[in-house]
Amino acid sequence: MAYFNVLKEFYYDEWTGERLHGSLPLVILSALGLFFCVSWLLSSKGSKHWQQNWENHLDLLEDGVTGPLYKTYLAGASFSVSAINITVGWVLSACAYGLFMFECVSFVRKTLGLTGIAAMAVSAVFMIFTATAILVYVNQVKGNSKNKGAIDFDIKEYGSNDGE
Repeated sequence: MAYFNVLKEFYYDEWTGERLHGSLPLVILSALGLFFCVSWLLSSKGSKHWQQNWENHLDLLEDGVTGPLYKTYLAGASFSVSAINITVGWVLSACAYGLFMFECVSFVRKTLGLTGIAAMAVSAVFMIFTATAILVYVNQVKGNSKNKGAIDFDIKEYGSNDGE
């Protein structure tokens, strides 16, 4: 929303009707949009992971503690809120990446004044740098994956009085 407001208020020529893409503030705002979209996607994926983790805990505990509480559900077609959120995150991240790349190419052409092979090379550097920054960010915020999801704790049996 901020991107379009800035584009409308500051980078729109009312006389010609032309939008003036390629300014540094628009590049920065589109980069922020990309960052927030990727962060939202990663947050959704992390939430789904923890949801599955706690569902697995409940699955291990419920028969002995509460009965088939989790295994009893209303049958029928349903929608996965997590899957919808993750899919929307992917779509918006792809759109934000496209918008950022468009602004980068416009910046290279208009602000830096490059054309032809030079413009393509500098734009490619922007794209590679952005993709690398995203991968580094994803790696930095990734949770503990040293045991690759293996359960490495003692499963305790509830309700037994073995030595207690």
